[in-house]
Amino acid sequence: MKPLRIALLVMVVIFITVSMLYVYRATMGAPSICGDGKCAAVESCTSCPQDCTCKGGDYCSDGGKCFTPRCGDGLCSPNESAADCCDDCGCYEKGTVCDKQTHACSFPDAGISDANAMNAVREYYTAKNMTIASINATGSSVSSGKPVKVVSVFLSGDPYERLVVVSSTGEIVEEIYRW
Repeated sequence: MKPLRIALLVMVVIFITVSMLYVYRATMGAPSICGDGKCAAVESCTSCPQDCTCKGGDYCSDGGKCFTPRCGDGLCSPNESAADCCDDCGCYEKGTVCDKQTHACSFPDAGISDANAMNAVREYYTAKNMTIASINATGSSVSSGKPVKVVSVFLSGDPYERLVVVSSTGEIVEEIYRW
């Protein structure tokens, strides 16, 4: 009976050893080699880009994970910029702010309409006895840290454009000559 017990014990040990080896190879796999064409569990798109490539349009993050970039994900991806996703990329031009609805950088509202800014400029030049040939509100900007409107003016008999900076109260802040 003793030899039968020993044989049975040897068979149990062999069975357990083979089972453990099978489970180990199934879960851990063979050692991975970067460049073998297989993206192993221990490899990533950062540690082994030869084996682990991201799908078209996806990018590899610093953490080694592939991701599809989208505006608002907190990462300024190569296909995003301040012009179309300031949420992630920020605004670079001084005085601009990120519009969370359009995701574009823009100057803050000047607090004065185009029409009122142009009227302020008309009154300014009328008081100086100067005649306006053409006038156009060109947009908003920032002057001395405050939002302003910029109005383009050509005066009669003067070939040069003047950019007139108007505050929210209609005050002429600055007059710039463009040669």
